[in-house]
Amino acid sequence: MSEAEVGQGEAEVGQGETALAALRAGDLDAFGDWLHTTRFATTSAATAVLHSLAAAIVTEGLDAGFAPTATVDEITATLMGRCGIPVSPTALGATRDGSQSRRAMVESGTLDDAALRRELSATYDEIALLRAERDALESRVDELAGARVLADQLAAELERDEWIRARLRRFKATRPVRGLLYLRRRVQARTSSAATR
Repeated sequence: MSEAEVGQGEAEVGQGETALAALRAGDLDAFGDWLHTTRFATTSAATAVLHSLAAAIVTEGLDAGFAPTATVDEITATLMGRCGIPVSPTALGATRDGSQSRRAMVESGTLDDAALRRELSATYDEIALLRAERDALESRVDELAGARVLADQLAAELERDEWIRARLRRFKATRPVRGLLYLRRRVQARTSSAATR
């Protein structure tokens, strides 16, 4: 291996540490920027760095936007895709921890106490968030039910008003009422002309 390749490999490991530090700090923007700007010398070098990053995401329970059931290999493949590197199953290889997921590690008890505490804390936070969303949705449903009752009442009022208007139109269309309306207009016209004199 040449000196340039060794230097490139050390730079990639350093870049992997940069991404890991960003994830540990919860800075997903910096992590995303790292994924889009990082260039690797070879696909195998990219696989090695991204696989170790994926293993850290699963082992430490870092929030990188992956489901708890996502395995190390699945996360590695996703990260490689985000870096613009074509992914093939042979490129990932078969590793011992490649099929492990965060959920499987919690269920098997292979996580240390600190990791379990982080996982439990994140789960409680997620439960609290889901409860808040549920409460907001329930209040919205109550508001919509109230609006529905008001809409039904308004529809009933409008229907009754339309029925009354229809009855008035039919009543005004009868001959005696038309005659009375005509006489009324004539009387008003005479009264107004007399008042203007």
